Parts: sequence; C-alpha cells; structure tokens
Amino acid sequence: MSNQNYGVTLNTSDKTIISRASGFIKVEDAAEIIRQLKDAIQKVNTKDYALIIDGKDAKTVSADVVPLLQEVMNVYTNTPFKAKYMVELSAGIQANQVKRVAGESANELVKIGSIEAAIADFKSL
Repeated sequence: MSNQNYGVTLNTSDKTIISRASGFIKVEDAAEIIRQLKDAIQKVNTKDYALIIDGKDAKTVSADVVPLLQEVMNVYTNTPFKAKYMVELSAGIQANQVKRVAGESANELVKIGSIEAAIADFKSL
C-alpha cells in the first residue's frame, strides 16, 4: 500500500482510525477505502476511538466516484465514534464537493489543521 494515494490506518495505541486520500481517487480506489474502513471498524469498539479524515491533498472526484464518496461519508457519519475530525481541505472546490455530497453530516466532523492536531485534541478529551 505504500505506493498508493489512499489508505485506512487503525492505531490501537492512540485509539484512532485514520482515513487518508490524496491525488485523484478512482472508483476502485474509493471501493478499497470503503473496504479498509469497514474492516478497521469491525476490529474495535468505535465509541472509544476517534475517526480522523485527511483528504486535504485529494483532488475533486469524477461523477462516477460520487456515489462511493457518499457511501464512505455515510459510514463516517453512521458509525458511533467518540470523536470525528476532518483535516481542513486546502482547496475551496474540494470543500464544496464534500458539502454537496455529505450534506448536513459534514457538520459532524470537527475541522482541524492536521492529523497530529486531531490526535492531540482527542487525547485531551
């Protein structure tokens, strides 16, 4: 996975699940992110964990990826995490796409500057 521009990391010591994406995400990439996310969620009690989403370096997605983006946002919002963070997006176009796809559920995600800041904030809860 080291050469891929996406991935889901389960960190049991920090009690975090980090979902990251950068560059252009294709349909098969989005499907793999969903698979990895669901796999990580099944391994832990999410009520004790923080979800951290880092898509700040991702490009806007094409129309064929939007349904999968909606599915992953549904997983993010319908899973009961102790805290949910989203690294602030670097481009306004990305933020607009996330808002269109996620709707009101995007408001559940605390905007934060970095993964490290999210972990530090979560540890202080």
